[in-house]
Amino acid sequence: MMRSVVRYWLSFLFVFCIAYGTWAAIRYSQTPSFEAEAAGDTAQRPIREEADEPLTHFVLQERSGEEFDSRSLEGRPWIGSFFFTSCPSACWKMNRVLEGLQEEWKDQDITFVSISCDPDTDSLEALRTYADLFHADPEKWLFLRGDMPLVEKIGRDLFPVTVERRTHSDRLILFDQNGEVRGTFRSSDPEDVTRLRKLMDEVLSEQDDTHHATPSEPVATDAASGA
Repeated sequence: MMRSVVRYWLSFLFVFCIAYGTWAAIRYSQTPSFEAEAAGDTAQRPIREEADEPLTHFVLQERSGEEFDSRSLEGRPWIGSFFFTSCPSACWKMNRVLEGLQEEWKDQDITFVSISCDPDTDSLEALRTYADLFHADPEKWLFLRGDMPLVEKIGRDLFPVTVERRTHSDRLILFDQNGEVRGTFRSSDPEDVTRLRKLMDEVLSEQDDTHHATPSEPVATDAASGA
């Protein structure tokens, strides 16, 4: 009889230990770690704040090898576009249009900014060779490259167009001297290019008005007037 009782309690104790151990393991696995709590549970939240901040400017590498910061364009209008050097036809036609506009506006303070959407292929040498095909003035027509995620974000945040690797719009984007987008124009549409010319004339006129505006005369104070 005594042996039966002992076996019973030993069996009960064994089952109880297994059940408690299983419960404790499950509870521990569901408890946040101290590191996560100390960091405000950032380990369990996707870090999106910085990645989702829209661009206000960009820095890319120009075909010369020099770093280019778009903030250097402040104060003058510019035309932006995307391309890639191995594009068989659309890019070629678009850049022929830009070549004509460069010649037409050679005496104006206008910059052309062409950004590659195939940076793995478009090395600095490839960009230089390609730019020479269109007689691109290195002082007025820039050919840029950079990491593809940044290029995509430039299109999304600054240019109102979608750009992916080796995929882009044929639109020319006109920015005014304040960096604001004034319009987008299909380079393959002659009527759109004509509208671009007209709007550029307006933007240049606004720029001239700003440069030639006469500052208002300062109001004389009592001290200055001797009163």
